[in-house]
Amino acid sequence: MKKILLTCCVVSALFMASCSHDSTFVPPAPGATIASMEQPIPGAKNAVYRVTITADSLIKDGVYDVCAIYGLDTGRGGFRMPKGIGAYKIVLKKGPENKFEIGFQEGKDTTFNEYFEVGAASEQSNVPGEGMRWTITMNYLKAYTYE
Repeated sequence: MKKILLTCCVVSALFMASCSHDSTFVPPAPGATIASMEQPIPGAKNAVYRVTITADSLIKDGVYDVCAIYGLDTGRGGFRMPKGIGAYKIVLKKGPENKFEIGFQEGKDTTFNEYFEVGAASEQSNVPGEGMRWTITMNYLKAYTYE
């Protein structure tokens, strides 16, 4: 009887430890690529619009770097995850028009929480001989509080 009770206690302890382990966030190594997407730019030969998210050297504080390449132009920026968020997964998805949305999912919840946006556009310049003008924008979409 004592062996069965001891076995049940050990199994219960291991189960509880494994459940708490799932919610622990282990940050990626600095410089690691978290997500990347690209699409062709309509009307531009062999030109792509690419967004890459990498872990910053301050990744333990939730800091990520964003690199956007639109045709021949490159834009760099970054974002910081909300303090106190706990376990999360960064998600990059295609947004409306020439935009990519960066968001996150918390723990085992698969809900996409939009957080940051990268946009790009091209337009014909009004200056003669200048050709196309490329614009890359990055901005936060929403604020979240966890503390």
